[in-house]
Amino acid sequence: MNFIFGKKLFGRYIFTGRVGAASGGTTKFSPPLVKDSYAVKIYNSDGSRIAEYGSEIQNNPIISLEFEIADTGCGALEIEFGSYQPIISYGTRIDIHLFNDVAPWYSGEIIEKPLLGSTQKTFKYSGHGYYNQVEYCLVNKTYENMDIADIVKDIVSRIIEPQKDVVYRSSKIISTEYIASKLKFTYVNCKDALEQLAEFAGDYVYGVDEYREFYFKPISDEINEQARFWVGKHISEFEPSETLDDVYNYIFVKSGSTDAEFSGPYQDAESQKNYGVRQTVLTIPSAVNQADTDRWGQSQLNKSKAATKKADIKGLSVLYYDSAGVLKARKITTDGKARIISEDGQNRYDFPITKVKYKISSKGIIPEIELGDHSKNRIDGWLLKLNRDIKNNEYLGDVT
Repeated sequence: MNFIFGKKLFGRYIFTGRVGAASGGTTKFSPPLVKDSYAVKIYNSDGSRIAEYGSEIQNNPIISLEFEIADTGCGALEIEFGSYQPIISYGTRIDIHLFNDVAPWYSGEIIEKPLLGSTQKTFKYSGHGYYNQVEYCLVNKTYENMDIADIVKDIVSRIIEPQKDVVYRSSKIISTEYIASKLKFTYVNCKDALEQLAEFAGDYVYGVDEYREFYFKPISDEINEQARFWVGKHISEFEPSETLDDVYNYIFVKSGSTDAEFSGPYQDAESQKNYGVRQTVLTIPSAVNQADTDRWGQSQLNKSKAATKKADIKGLSVLYYDSAGVLKARKITTDGKARIISEDGQNRYDFPITKVKYKISSKGIIPEIELGDHSKNRIDGWLLKLNRDIKNNEYLGDVT
């Protein structure tokens, strides 16, 4: 007899569900999706599950729940409880399942918790996806004549995975086909190092997914089939905009190379014609070879030479019925682009998906989507850049 572990203890499905076998194999049982159903599964550091809360649980203590999926994977998390939860502490793993899906939609850990004695009547616990752990590792190594992806594999498998809860899976780290001549990381934060490697690779994204597995892959220009929307039919609010705030088209680069004080300029004539000349100086001390410096400088120019288009989507329902009348859910990720058709059908927009946010409360499960450029809208990327500039001031000197 075969069993599936992990069904709802007090809900519509029994704790273990029998599955059938055919042709010597095991048939997996996929329970039907349930509108506004969610489960929060809580795990100890050893991976053992210690509790489960959610819509199908009696006396569910959760008042509200919010989590984000960004291009770096599982992002911010906040859970509001009606009572103090002594089993939840720093590093407690939280997996979230929506619509009775057996696969997780989010996995993260608690990084902030309330203390007893508060005058508040509710208790909020905050967390982040496992990508956040990457910040607390250092890389001190020089890499020569290696594909950027192989450098990423070395950092993740030899530095991050042995220290943290991030899982290394080589198949999720895709070759860039660019061989770096020489990159030197001197006690560099691993998150910053990975950001730089993605910049060397070009149009790549990286992060940690809902299975806690690290990925490093090309940005997809394909339309995400789960993200085709008509305004007025699939979404109620759509606010597109464009900004010049992050446009640079005349760039000098200060690197760790001793060949030249500055490299460049890296410039784009068409961008200068459209927006005027917009100059800046960037730093990349890990590049100690001119070819790598040029690669990085050109990559930065390609990302910053055009105006940033962005949009917010609200009033989206991820549930729909297929032609057979079966309830389905759009499991929207940040892969690919969303296609938005205006209400009158006259305008069509294709935007990269940069963030998906889910808000869960007594009102149900409410998703929101942020659209825009991956490299420009990533908040932690700007924090990394700011942090990098501060740390490098002493190393590089004031470049004003």
